[in-house]
Amino acid sequence: MNARQESKLNMYRALTQYCDKNAALIATVPAFSNALNTLKTKIAAIQSNASKESAQIGGIAQDKTAAKEILCTRTAEIAAAVYAYAHQTNNNTLRQKMNFSVSDLLRIKDDLLVPTCQVIYNQAQANLPNLADYALNAAALTTLQNAMNNYTNATPLVRNAIGNRSTFRINIKNLLKETDDLLKNQLDKISLQFKNTNPDFLLTYRQLRIIIDPTRTTTGIKIELKNNQTLLPVPNATISIAELNINATTGAGGIAHIKPVPHGNYTLLISAPGYQNAQSAVKVIQGKSNPLALQLQILQ
Repeated sequence: MNARQESKLNMYRALTQYCDKNAALIATVPAFSNALNTLKTKIAAIQSNASKESAQIGGIAQDKTAAKEILCTRTAEIAAAVYAYAHQTNNNTLRQKMNFSVSDLLRIKDDLLVPTCQVIYNQAQANLPNLADYALNAAALTTLQNAMNNYTNATPLVRNAIGNRSTFRINIKNLLKETDDLLKNQLDKISLQFKNTNPDFLLTYRQLRIIIDPTRTTTGIKIELKNNQTLLPVPNATISIAELNINATTGAGGIAHIKPVPHGNYTLLISAPGYQNAQSAVKVIQGKSNPLALQLQILQ
């Protein structure tokens, strides 16, 4: 969601929360109550698509980044061993082919990375009998092959996720249009029935209908989870906001993004296989990503 759409969603939420606080009054006008229930259904659908849009690319992109880092690290380690062997044997051609550091490999474009790693793999395989003294064996090459396979599998997932994200964006756009129509032609019109019975309610309703100018940055929460003993990332953790119907799952890097989230104070409920359940209070500031780093306790 962009900032303007987020501001609209926050307006919808504030409006329904205010109406819920005046449930007895709302019940006196059944048509308004029915339209309000429809509004809540629309909001839930928008939130669901927004969460999927955010998670669709975020988690998969993190997994791809992690796979790339592993591949580049493994490849550079093997290249270094073969480079040393080539230098010892005065094989300048082989040494030049192995002249790659981790940073060199990370800079290579996606489509060229695996072919580059494959060249290093092939040269290591061809010279494997001579590389025992360099702590390079068949198991190391198998690890590199697995890293190439994992990265190859992760790359199209990101491309597919981008396509899926476009679908969620279209859904959000259509849902916002439907919700605006519901407000303009149903709730706003019916709300006039409260003019005489409760003018203060109508005044506040109209004030809440104003969309606050959005900031440039979409408001949300960025959570990073780590193992409290090893400090390694905790993937596949489920994070819920107790006060809202919003959930997210951490990717391979132990990171999850939840957005949009209206500004305010919330309680995060966190669960992950093999770890103790946890919760944390978080204050969400409008226009910020609101990062939060937590360490989970391992189950004893």
